[in-house]
Amino acid sequence: MNSRDSFFEEVRVAQDRLINILRCNRDKYNNVDDLVIDSTYEAIYSVLEIIDGFNTTGKKYYLTDCTSEEAINSNSCLHNECENRLMHTIL
Repeated sequence: MNSRDSFFEEVRVAQDRLINILRCNRDKYNNVDDLVIDSTYEAIYSVLEIIDGFNTTGKKYYLTDCTSEEAINSNSCLHNECENRLMHTIL
């Protein structure tokens, strides 16, 4: 399996996990806005975890700003910043 296939397999696993989490918690939501907020938060968080190396392979990926050629995640884990930067509710 090449790197791209491996990455998308991790994304698929994250999607399956998110679907199961939302199915288990759907009764906790009083409105669709909160469900959408948490769904998108969890999806973004999961992809950032994969990029940061918190996945089944332990492989870390780097996100590079193509203009400056700086890796934006070289000294930190992006998923750790989600709680302070993105909207989420109860999930």
